[in-house]
Amino acid sequence: MSELCRLSAFLLIMPTRKIVLLGQTGAGKSSIGNKLLQNDNAFKPAPIGSPDSLTTEVQQSQSTIGDLRLVTLDTPGLGDTKGRSIEFLNVMMEKIKAEKPHGLIFVINGGAKHDSGVKYALKCFAQCLKPSHQSDLGVPAGRILLVVNHLPADSDFGGSFAPPVSQASKDTTLAQIVDQSNELVCRELGAHPKFPVSHTFGIQKNDVNLDRVMGNIRSAIACLPEEVMDVGQFRPFHAVMREAQMLESNAISAEDYARQRIETIKYDIGWHKNRIRDCTIANAATCWIPFANIATTIGFVAAIEDSRRKIPDLEKELKRVEEDKVGNLEKAKARAVSWMREMRSMEDTMRRE
Repeated sequence: MSELCRLSAFLLIMPTRKIVLLGQTGAGKSSIGNKLLQNDNAFKPAPIGSPDSLTTEVQQSQSTIGDLRLVTLDTPGLGDTKGRSIEFLNVMMEKIKAEKPHGLIFVINGGAKHDSGVKYALKCFAQCLKPSHQSDLGVPAGRILLVVNHLPADSDFGGSFAPPVSQASKDTTLAQIVDQSNELVCRELGAHPKFPVSHTFGIQKNDVNLDRVMGNIRSAIACLPEEVMDVGQFRPFHAVMREAQMLESNAISAEDYARQRIETIKYDIGWHKNRIRDCTIANAATCWIPFANIATTIGFVAAIEDSRRKIPDLEKELKRVEEDKVGNLEKAKARAVSWMREMRSMEDTMRRE
């Protein structure tokens, strides 16, 4: 067997994990991608805190590290100040659906204020993760890692005339920033519960432990389920808007929407069953906890229990939709109209800023 054939056979049996980097512009997605792949030229990083995304298309690179083949996709930034977030979002969702990754990594700038543009982009992204406005599906717990980047360096604590700050106090402050970022992302995405400690990482500026942190993030990636994510419910933002506009303008019948809702509920039930499986796998994996005292971060067990509670409720709703198709349509319309009103309000806020 030739060397090329042996290499091809080896790659076929080698464990592979494909991940997608997502997050705000200037948060350091490209730099983190380069560090994860151990290739400084994989992606072109934007300056720290840059308001404009240098990455305008989804880029892909891969490396073999140890016994893992890591495939990484770098995406344009959410909250781009040139108003391209929605354009980027359509491209990103189409690519995610086509590539079928094993997991997603959200990268947040822990040293920056999260403005209305970032919050708006996250709320839009949240709807792209659902098969319809009436669905309660959120980010797939067990498949998401959160990296809070650009945290204050040790040298940022205190000052020339301030008393020394203990390492315990520094760790507590860093943990609070990580937890606040976790809360922000989960609130805007409609995620419940928050991302668990074992899937949450913090990186300080000029971090002397960066190689260790990256190693632990790679370990968390390797522990993702072997099956690719179920991306069937994901949709581009133009599909989200089309559904909302049809509901708002009464352009769909109660009969047609009931049929769609029944299919959505069946899908939601399957999604929750997959969530239980994925969180059970993730809960069994051992990952490094970045900072102590993240007391309010909830584990995978809460996500498992949340899905176990929702499955019976969804099964009951299947019957209610059949019995009251007009009521189902009115409920969907109210939800879509409320969401459209919120989006327009946020757009007005962004224009004023």
